[in-house]
Amino acid sequence: MAYSPDGALIATGGDDGKVKVWTTKNCLCFTTFKDHEGGITDITFLPKKSNAVLTSSEDGTVRAYDLIKYKCFRVMKPNKEGTPLTCLAVDQSGDVVSAGSKDPYNVYLWSLKTGLLLDILAGHKAPISSISFSNSSNGYLATSSWDNTVKIWDIFGKNGILETFEHSSEVLSVKFNPSNPSEVITTTLSG
Repeated sequence: MAYSPDGALIATGGDDGKVKVWTTKNCLCFTTFKDHEGGITDITFLPKKSNAVLTSSEDGTVRAYDLIKYKCFRVMKPNKEGTPLTCLAVDQSGDVVSAGSKDPYNVYLWSLKTGLLLDILAGHKAPISSISFSNSSNGYLATSSWDNTVKIWDIFGKNGILETFEHSSEVLSVKFNPSNPSEVITTTLSG
């Protein structure tokens, strides 16, 4: 589930592939999207706006839903059919969408405007568990994986992996510090 940037909406996704959008004021579901053919694995609103919600799914698609026209306006897919997606993030500009996969262990980058696949980041050795964009304009992306690592990528400068942080167990999530883009926090399966 996810809150909209203004806190007025909540979006939820289920194993049934349905995406529901609710108002926080009166807790009413005002729309349901039924386009996915697999369970929803992650959900987020466009940064700084509440007019679109994006979802990743086990069906191998990322879908963008317009909350004014109530329809799917963009479908993004990895280059290989049947690639289950595990997590999702959108950069601060709202232009670049990223999703991690279960197998192969890649991170995919798309243009939200065109839906075109921009890049494939390879380097993890197990499913991707979480993705986070830096709030700054430096173009950094953090990815975590069940391979016990967190990788920091320079996606706009095309420098690839900047740094790899080893952990003692599977990494469940990673987030950049919104007030200090040089810091990340991680959670792992065991202490």
